[in-house]
Amino acid sequence: MIKRFCHFLLVLTSLLNFTACSDDEVVAVAEQWEVTAVLTPTGLGDLGYNDQMYLGLCYIREQLGCEVVECRPSSTDQGIAMAKEWMQETPQQGKHRLLILCDEGYETAVRQLRWKNTTESAVLQLDCQDDDLDIYTRSMPLYGACYVLGRLCKETLSDTGKHAALVLANPHDLSINDGRKGFIEGAVMESVGVTVYYLSWEAGNGYTDNEALYRLCYDIAPQTGFLLPLAGGSNKGVYQYGRENHSDFIWTCALDSDLSYLSYSAAYGIMKYIDQLLLDFARRWKNGEPNEKHAICGLASGYVKVEVNPFKTNSWGANFDAYLKDAIELENERYK
Repeated sequence: MIKRFCHFLLVLTSLLNFTACSDDEVVAVAEQWEVTAVLTPTGLGDLGYNDQMYLGLCYIREQLGCEVVECRPSSTDQGIAMAKEWMQETPQQGKHRLLILCDEGYETAVRQLRWKNTTESAVLQLDCQDDDLDIYTRSMPLYGACYVLGRLCKETLSDTGKHAALVLANPHDLSINDGRKGFIEGAVMESVGVTVYYLSWEAGNGYTDNEALYRLCYDIAPQTGFLLPLAGGSNKGVYQYGRENHSDFIWTCALDSDLSYLSYSAAYGIMKYIDQLLLDFARRWKNGEPNEKHAICGLASGYVKVEVNPFKTNSWGANFDAYLKDAIELENERYK
């Protein structure tokens, strides 16, 4: 009898120990949410798109409580290497991972290496319109917004005898090419002449040449009344020129964030709320809600907006609603 009781105590103790270990294991595999972002090689400090992306990562950390890891490559190749290292990591139990590829140049590796989403690890490629990739993709085209600007800018050229200029970082990158087409088509509708300039002929370059763009403003100012810059951090050269007192004044457009306080010459603004897009995507991802796999987020999405500087002549925005309606219809047709 005593031996049976001792045996019973031994079995009971073992069960209690097993239960305790099981409880410890539950604590050890508590769910974790990690977001890793491979930023663009041009880096932060452009007062535009890259800085807005970084703001979105801050929102994800602060509002969603995710661990956020920022990778800051100095080149596209280094960025791809960082992404490869992330893909090769062994998934941990209870850990949910999201990789955000912030530059369109990383898309080549996604395609070549056939990366795809898994239950534990998801990948989001930005500035991508390919719907055959097995990951999430998002694009914020500038076509519609720039179309509106092409039509609006005639107001700044009225009775000046000058034309409009379009400055692009390079002739290759997807987003700025969308903007080029939209701006020129809008300008043609208003019989506005447009001269196109490039800061570089190589893909991925031309985004940090603000001094070159500043000097270009001096060269083209006598015949240019409005300049739309689609050149990332290089746009600061236009804003600098607009802060100074010149006999040949050039109106311009603020890109990606409100820069009217940095330049007297910002007649309009194109805002790309990539920060809100990233926050909304991450919130659905963390909550287990469905995210659209491929999405093009233009004017109709609310993530891209065109604004008329409220401190400038009110008549400049007189036809704004009509232009915006046309632009949304054209953009929807273009990307359907």
